[in-house]
Amino acid sequence: MPRLAFAAAAPALMVATAFAQAVRSPASSSADETVALSPFLVNTSRDTGFVAASSLAGGRLATDLADTPAAYSVLTREFIDALDITNLATALEWTVNTNSNNDNGALQNSQVNNLVTISRGVTAGTPQRNFFPFGVNFDSYNLERFDFSRGPNSILFGNGALGGSANVVTKAARFDRPARDVTVSAGSWSTFRSTVDLNQPLGARAAVRANAVWQDGQGWRDRDFSKTRAVTLTGTIRLGRATELRLEGEYGELSRMAGFTNVNDALGGWDGVSTFDAPLTAAPANANARGVARNATAGYYVFAPASGFGGLLNYQNSALTLGAGANNQVPIGGRLYVGAAPNAAGATLHDAINVPPNRFANAIAGSRFRVPSRAFTQSFDAPSFWQRYRDAALFLTHAVGRSLFLELAGDMNHSYRYAEYTPTNGLANT
Repeated sequence: MPRLAFAAAAPALMVATAFAQAVRSPASSSADETVALSPFLVNTSRDTGFVAASSLAGGRLATDLADTPAAYSVLTREFIDALDITNLATALEWTVNTNSNNDNGALQNSQVNNLVTISRGVTAGTPQRNFFPFGVNFDSYNLERFDFSRGPNSILFGNGALGGSANVVTKAARFDRPARDVTVSAGSWSTFRSTVDLNQPLGARAAVRANAVWQDGQGWRDRDFSKTRAVTLTGTIRLGRATELRLEGEYGELSRMAGFTNVNDALGGWDGVSTFDAPLTAAPANANARGVARNATAGYYVFAPASGFGGLLNYQNSALTLGAGANNQVPIGGRLYVGAAPNAAGATLHDAINVPPNRFANAIAGSRFRVPSRAFTQSFDAPSFWQRYRDAALFLTHAVGRSLFLELAGDMNHSYRYAEYTPTNGLANT
């Protein structure tokens, strides 16, 4: 569903306040010296390899990480490039006390909601872009780095939660030099990715920068795929010796199919012999021993194009197979169990523990069923998750004298997404 967020900030102290506030800067300069506005931006040139030097987390001014009173981790641009980190979800694998909610196709919407879990399983806050909340799995194509705070640091970071928060710092237009950077990469399962980074100074008072990404890839499971398309434009204008205006906007689309891996047993109890060619008016007297059951006695309508029929089918009173050991009268591996239920019915076809290895022997002998490979899914070919988003941000910074810095910042973002909950209505059961 659509999601619209807006925040205005004067983050001399915090991101989410609506009025400009003052802070003291440790830097000093002579009265006739040009005021540098770098305190409002993370100076990534100070980063050494994989080690970051500063952050905006201590009150929206660039301060040393060593002076930031919080557990804070940074993945620098060099680290991102070296390990080919493409988005926030993969970045989570390289920071501490953090994990991503991997849905395996079962909860597609977790790509946005509760994407990050930090600090011993406590859910983190909404991911942030330049300290403004924005529920997107950020791609790294337009980022300087990933920041991760751990613990309840909302006073420092503006929008916090008990588990901390993830923040990304976007690339800004640079005045020092033009840049032309194009990358192309290929990976496993027919994955291709290309990015563009163009920076152009326009004299001494303006600069523009454009970034774009295109990625298309498949996965190890059948019908898995992931696609990313996004573009970012940003520009900076020096309105005066001590005033600077920065504007940036992004548009992107994400889509993916994450085939679910929980393909469950609902046929291992079948005797491999019993078949029916008409609706069941009543369940057979020895239904458990034969491993069959009667479907719903009320209307049970199914749209199944693979059946060859383009309309709704009524499966009322149809016959169903049962999973191995569905109850203590249904065989499992040709035998009835005694005692505690073995939990075999509904167990995954692969890697289930404490179940007989021959639980599908009757089904294989009596039909064309074969245990599918681990790559098999019952997913469809369309995306199970799709998101279109856009973001616009404005930053107006001004220095008063030698030690007073003000910033007014605003961000407006909008995200439209849909998700298909593929395992519902028994689709995961075989």
